[in-house]
Amino acid sequence: MEATTKRHQRIVVWVRRQFYQRESAAYDLEDIEGWHQSNVSGGVHAKANRKYWHGYVWCNGMIEGSIAHSCEHGPPPHRIKVCITKNINKDAWPLILKAAETSVAEDRMRRSRSRSPAGLSKRARKVMECIIDRKFSRRIIRKEERLDRFRSVDKAKLEDAWSRFVERLNLSPTGVQHLQSIFVEEVTALHAPGDARARPTNRRRAASPIGQK
Repeated sequence: MEATTKRHQRIVVWVRRQFYQRESAAYDLEDIEGWHQSNVSGGVHAKANRKYWHGYVWCNGMIEGSIAHSCEHGPPPHRIKVCITKNINKDAWPLILKAAETSVAEDRMRRSRSRSPAGLSKRARKVMECIIDRKFSRRIIRKEERLDRFRSVDKAKLEDAWSRFVERLNLSPTGVQHLQSIFVEEVTALHAPGDARARPTNRRRAASPIGQK
């Protein structure tokens, strides 16, 4: 099973419904969302021998192959939980692991947005929330008066608070590095003058596993 296709330069990930099944389907890495580790499969909710990486895909979105899914529980397509294992993704595994760990990092960051470290001013807490929501790089906040108030927050204190916030999330080194890069990007965008600020970006967000099959 090849990890990439040369014509489209996409990263192909082979997924299965259960970790042990032979039946598998190929998906574009970018089409897998809601990454998490679990020992419970989708569908029949069978328990595995240990935790594996899982994610969510559309049942009709595969590039090739097939997957154990009947579509009997309602009109298709369905968003389904799939298992991603290293043994059938050896070539692409470093990229898969990076995508999974950064997805988990962003998900935990968003879920913890209201739990800023103690000792921060109300304004600094608001800046932290804006960083988490990527508001500066996406230019959600446009009023210079408000931006100037946010710029008045001490950078060193903000950086220390962010490091403490990230440390509590219990992430992999890749996840920590990713969130630190988000901090740098957002603070840079906050302090960039006028037109020099980053243009809005359309960033994908991981799908919540709640209510998925």
